[in-house]
Amino acid sequence: MALIKSNGEIRINVNEFSKAVKSQLKIYSDEVIDRQKKAVDDITKEALVILKNNAPVQEKSTRKGKYKKSLKSKTDKETLVSKTNVLYSDGEASLTHLLENGHATVKKHGRYGQISRTKAIRHFGVANDYIESELPSEIEKSIK
Repeated sequence: MALIKSNGEIRINVNEFSKAVKSQLKIYSDEVIDRQKKAVDDITKEALVILKNNAPVQEKSTRKGKYKKSLKSKTDKETLVSKTNVLYSDGEASLTHLLENGHATVKKHGRYGQISRTKAIRHFGVANDYIESELPSEIEKSIK
């Protein structure tokens, strides 16, 4: 059993030293894991805001921002030592790839069509770049 004196000195029996070290390391590792999971959640929230800010909206359309409103985040996987969040489009997923990468279109001119490509609107890529740049430093801060 550890004996803590009033001056902050800790005295531990040699036979119980390994138990005391294990106990302190377990407490520390649990705190670090909790802070890392919180950092993942914080960065995910910020990335969702960036994603929505960069998502396209057609003002002169009947859709009125339906795609932008469908963008969400959720916890994909969580274990005792890790957490994975994901950004996704709920109900408009098939549109995501077309918007992010652009796609072919055909404009009819008489009997023949003219093939062209739409401009890619990078929005998931911007959010992903933000996560890749900010998450490591946020986790480092949470450990210190």
